[in-house]
This record gives sequence, structure tokens and C-alpha cells, in this order.
Amino acid sequence: MFFKKKMERKEIARLIIIGIPATVGILIALFGYYIFFPKLLFHILLVVGVIVALSVPALLIHFDEARKKKIDFMLPQFLRDVYEGQESGLTFLKALQASAARDYGPLTKELRQMVVQLSWGVEFEEAFTSFANRVDTEITKKTVALLLETTRLGGDIKASLSSVASFVTEMNNLREERESELKPYMTIIYISSIIFMIIMIIIYQSFFTSMASTAAGGFLKLPLSIEDFKAALFDLVIIVSFFGGITSGKLSQGKILSGLKHSISLIVIVTVFFGVLLLDPIPPTISQVDITPKTPISTYHVLVSAVVDDPYPASGVKSALVVWTMNNWLSNRTVEMNYNLPKERWEAQIPPLPVDAKVFFFIKAYDNSENLAINDNNKSYYSFTVSK
Repeated sequence: MFFKKKMERKEIARLIIIGIPATVGILIALFGYYIFFPKLLFHILLVVGVIVALSVPALLIHFDEARKKKIDFMLPQFLRDVYEGQESGLTFLKALQASAARDYGPLTKELRQMVVQLSWGVEFEEAFTSFANRVDTEITKKTVALLLETTRLGGDIKASLSSVASFVTEMNNLREERESELKPYMTIIYISSIIFMIIMIIIYQSFFTSMASTAAGGFLKLPLSIEDFKAALFDLVIIVSFFGGITSGKLSQGKILSGLKHSISLIVIVTVFFGVLLLDPIPPTISQVDITPKTPISTYHVLVSAVVDDPYPASGVKSALVVWTMNNWLSNRTVEMNYNLPKERWEAQIPPLPVDAKVFFFIKAYDNSENLAINDNNKSYYSFTVSK
């Protein structure tokens, strides 16, 4: 009962440890959704939330695997020590107690708990089965099964200890050999994921941005902005990285969850690269502001034009506007600009105005990351006066 309650408390603590970062990760994702959706920054914050939520389970799995590996490594030494104790004339129980007093790393605690159970009168088979379940390694379970089967058949357990120790040593050697042979393949998975990310970045910079720059703020006449395509490429790279990490875990440890740490490592790498190279915090630039005709008259529209560019890392110009007034900013009007592809300029028309009207105006522009740029002629505004 004592050991059962202790295990229940351990499971509750484990759930709390996993639950806290999971909650934090969900909050980060929700914050990104409500503030930045559907921009690339939302996708990055969503991935950061996933990393935070999965980091603790990945660490727990990693530490548990390291613990099990140490246990499997020390198990043959423990079996040989019990065998030598019996060789010196001790009974199996006495040899077990003497060996448990030594240090076998993480195996020591479980052995001493098993010895305590045996000293309290717990059946031999129940104590060893409980030991195997607590340790929870494949090799330990096979070892205990062999020893228990020997006792059931009335065989010499002392003779079995030596052969089982050799068997466990051979199993450990085979596992080490397999992991060594598979390391190059894991390296290939890492390199492939990084190369895929680089290819996506190159495609975006050399193809998507150039096409967007000739599409007047759109992209290939589709109802999606260049920022939407950037986010789609990022999501694609994240998916490839996640499953690449899972594949690494399956290759190295034979378990899918063992690849969680590799998935997180790859996702962190590609997220940092995408954030540094493609996250657009820079507003557009507005230059070469001009009006046509140079001397406006009351019967003609006034064409306002400007060059609007979105510097690297570009998300593309979304819109440009002319804000103008003829009553010294007591009120103002806004005219949307359109992109003139042959001229490579953004243009808008101010309607005909009365003679002697004094017009002040400035231009503002947004990119697809919602960065705002304003060109107000160094706060003195652009202006013209309507003549006859």
C-alpha cells in the first residue's frame, strides 16, 4: 500500500510538471492568435507555444531513456555480483542483499526496494515482477522473466545468473552497435530538414517576392498576400522538421516519442532562421513623390504619384493612400492609390478643386505585415495651389 501511494503521488507530480508548460504554451498560442493572426508572427508564436508545451515531456522522455540505459548497463554487473556471492557460499537472498548494498547508479534504489519487499515476506515472484515493472526496461523484464522461469522449473538459479549476465551484456553491445550505425542516418535527417528550409527561403526570396512586386500588392491574381505564402512556407518547413525528428527517434531508439527532442531541436533551428531572415518588422519606403500637372488648374484632376517599395525582408506593399486637406487639416480626405505597372509607381487622383485652393497632402503605405510608413515631407507636407 505504501509503495502504491508513493507511485500515485509521483504520477500526480508528473502530470503537474507536464501541465504547467502545456498551459503556458496554449496561452502563448492564444496571444499570437488574438493579436497577430493571420500574420507570420502568429505562426511563429504558435510554434513557440508548441515548443514550450512539448519541451518538458521531451526532457522527461530523454532523462527516462538515459536512466533506463544506465540501468541496462549496470544490470550485468549486478547479476555477476549475485553469482559471485552465491559462489562464496551465501544463499540467493543473502547474496541479493549484499549486492544491493553496492552502488549500481539508478538501479540501486530499485534493488534495495526489492530487498525490503523480500524481507517483509513478499513472495519472490511478486517482488521481482514489481521490480521489473518499476524499472520498466525491456532487458530487465526479459532478465526477470528468465530468472522466474528458472525457479518455476526447479533449475539452478546460480547457474542461470552467469548466462543471463552474458546475455544482457550481449544485448547492450548490440544496441550500442545499432545506435552507432544509425548515427549517420540521423545526421542526414537533420541536414535534409535544414536544406529544405534553405530551399524554401531561396524560393521565397527569388520567386515569390519578385512576383509580388509586379502584382500591385497581390500575388498571381490570387486572393492571398505574399505574407500568406510566407506563412504557408514556414508551416511546411515546421511539418517537415517535426516528422524528421520523429523519424530520428524511431531510428535511434525504436520509439516515436523518443524523437520528440529531435523534433523540438529542428523546429527551434528553423523558427530562428525564419524569424531572423523573413519576419518583416520594417515598414515600406515612400520616395519620388510627384504631382501632374505641375501647375494644377481647376478643371483637371491632380495626379499624385510615388515610388513605394518594401525593403528586405519584404512582405509586399499592401496599400498606399494619399491623405489631403484644403482647410489646413481641420478636416481631411483619403484617396486610395493604385499601382501603375508600366511606370512602376503608385498613383491616385485628387478631384478638381476651386481656383486658389491651397492643398496639403502626405502619403502613407502599409505592407502585408501591417507595418506603416508615412512620407509627409519631413512634417511640412507636400502642397500645391490650384490656378485658373
